Amino acid sequence: MITAGLLPACAAVWHRGVFELVQAGWWQDLPGADRWAPAVWLAIPAVLLTLFAVAAAALSRVRILIVVLALATVVQPVLTLVLAPLALAVRTWPPRQTLVWPAIVALAIWAAGFWLTPACVSGPPRSISAMEIAVAWGRTIGVAGGVLIVLDLLFRHTSRRSQLAAAVVLAIVAGLLVSGRATDAPALLGASVAVLWWRVVAGASQVIEWQTTVAGRVGAIALVVLVPVLAAEQATLSPAGRGDPGTAAAWSALEAAGSPAAVMATGGRADTATTIWRSGPSDHQRSLALIPPDQDATSRYVATSAVFGWSGQARTLSMRGMLVAPLPPGGKAEPLLWRVLQFERCHALTSRWADIGGTAAGGQFAGVFPEAMPSRAALVYLGSARRLDPRPLDWPVAAGQAFDSQIYDRESADDQGRLTEALAADAFSASALGEARFVTRVRFYRRPMASDTLAVTLGGLSGRAWARLYSERDARADRQPLLCRSSVGQPITAYAGAPAVLDIDLTSPYAIGSGWYGAEQVGESRFRWTAEPEADVLFVAQRAQPLVLRLDAQPGSGSWAAAAMRVSLNGVEAQCRGGPPPCDWLLPAEAMRTGLNVITLHSTMVQAPAPDPRRLGLLVTSAQLARP
Repeated sequence: MITAGLLPACAAVWHRGVFELVQAGWWQDLPGADRWAPAVWLAIPAVLLTLFAVAAAALSRVRILIVVLALATVVQPVLTLVLAPLALAVRTWPPRQTLVWPAIVALAIWAAGFWLTPACVSGPPRSISAMEIAVAWGRTIGVAGGVLIVLDLLFRHTSRRSQLAAAVVLAIVAGLLVSGRATDAPALLGASVAVLWWRVVAGASQVIEWQTTVAGRVGAIALVVLVPVLAAEQATLSPAGRGDPGTAAAWSALEAAGSPAAVMATGGRADTATTIWRSGPSDHQRSLALIPPDQDATSRYVATSAVFGWSGQARTLSMRGMLVAPLPPGGKAEPLLWRVLQFERCHALTSRWADIGGTAAGGQFAGVFPEAMPSRAALVYLGSARRLDPRPLDWPVAAGQAFDSQIYDRESADDQGRLTEALAADAFSASALGEARFVTRVRFYRRPMASDTLAVTLGGLSGRAWARLYSERDARADRQPLLCRSSVGQPITAYAGAPAVLDIDLTSPYAIGSGWYGAEQVGESRFRWTAEPEADVLFVAQRAQPLVLRLDAQPGSGSWAAAAMRVSLNGVEAQCRGGPPPCDWLLPAEAMRTGLNVITLHSTMVQAPAPDPRRLGLLVTSAQLARP
């Protein structure tokens, strides 16, 4: 579309008008924002002005065309350049003296629109890589191609007016390119696109006139209308982003985001609300960047700005190498924005073994599979001091069959033999895992009915970890599976803005490591029993600081003395505050890690009353982490 390069990179003057109307209470929400894709909603003024400009040029209404070109500046200054070549299609020009006042009015509108347009945010300072230089050259070549099209189309006319207009258009394109006012190649190519549109319109009218029957003309008209409708169908009918907030709620969340900040695009109504909000009067609003939800954009902004995603994106982001935490909302409302606290790039899997120790250190990882093929499976080896409990996280039933894991104990002769066979089959050296007692092998892939991103929890801390593509043949670069750090549902604390008290949902699989039975419920009370003398609780800390663990628990033996309960953090003993258990446990800052931490509950196991065959340790109803 003609507006492809104009939206939504920069807020425009008409966006500011809509912002003021909403602020004044005219609308509670942007009309139609919940039904139309953002590109369609934001493009409406540009589309209307384009239609008026084409009609005015076709009917030789020069005065109207001049005013329309001036009004285009209010939508985006570059749109004036996009539509300007339509003036060359005017067949009959009125006397010059009749154009003075329309030109003066148009000049005033154009100047106001240009100077009132908010400046685009170019992004945080960063070094320029060779890839960015290559992209810049590619853009320049694309613009040069568009300029050549303009020259070819315009200089077919021999009049001085056409030649002068072509020179002006080329000068404007060059000025925009050099100044950086417009950095999007589609916007700079808009002038040639407009001329091509005019040629298409003229050709379509001839196709209709050539028909000799009424049926033929009706069919030609239907064809001319149907082709652009089908071309625009995908953009027009694209659904709103899942869980996108309304305008008022989105603006309230953006106000609390601070500055400098960047928000990831959703493809839904949140993008529309964000673009309108960025047109507001404050520097805080104008400095907000709207970025794509990908690794390149995140890595550019996260070092210098606060990067946020909307609540509907939080789960996906947490499976793509981003540690995200909710931005506390006002009152009792659910959090809408989630801040990216840490970011780690994903590994592209090839047939060669790659060290993924940092990725697996978070207790989870996720595979991103462009293709649903067993040969595109991810093969992972992990070493650990304690037995891990790898399992899929919230996979659909059909996808569960695409996961298998084996755990080998090097101190077991039987396991050592099976491990030797597996290592030989997978062409992997055990020395890469060091002296770890337990070796875990995980293989998983995407089945046709599954999502392209699948998360796996390890149920504990791993040491060294290596991964490769299961197949011996590499996939194409654009089809390579990725292995990313994941933090889905993990309790997160010790970050700027973290709540004073963090409730840990022990019935959730995200916070539980090894040593537990499944979640149970009696009436409205939900709880878990520990299944081993050592049971792990997992949480993530952005920085090391002392915390207090509050437990609501009962010993299976009925006696705290017999239970001999202890608590440790990453293997370091925690202090029981206020005497023997039951008590609060002080977790020392010197034992805390940046990233995944493991709280281990130690207790004596007892036999459950008949007919329950299990051995039980502690019945834990709730757990909290709080600042001391």
